[in-house]
Amino acid sequence: MYALVENNSVTRFVSKLPTAWENISGLHLASPAELQAWGWLPVVTTETIPANNEIRDTDQVNIESERVVVVQRVRAKNKEEISQDWVALRVERDRRLRDTDWWGVSDRTMTVEQAQYRSDLRNFPAVVDIADWPNVTWPTELGA
Repeated sequence: MYALVENNSVTRFVSKLPTAWENISGLHLASPAELQAWGWLPVVTTETIPANNEIRDTDQVNIESERVVVVQRVRAKNKEEISQDWVALRVERDRRLRDTDWWGVSDRTMTVEQAQYRSDLRNFPAVVDIADWPNVTWPTELGA
């Protein structure tokens, strides 16, 4: 990855150098010194993986003499983002319940295991630590 630095500010990030840029053709064939002289610097990214109760924040971009360093930052989730996690959890729980609704049709008898699975799904949000979303352990799915 490369960044174009103009006036001490990154104006463009590219995954690979363009073959032509402004009046220069073969930019992708230029030496590192030529690229640096034209403002194209390689990008080094420091990846930060958010914990379950965190979310990616705005990246910090540091321009150094021979490279651009992008530091991925994280922050704690706010109340609205946690609320969205609860909504996502309930949507997935409701989908799992809908997928098993047919077990209870009038011409069919639900097994004890199937009834327990559906009960576990209905009670699921009450036993979940939302900080573990989306890596929660769901009740074990049953076959038809």
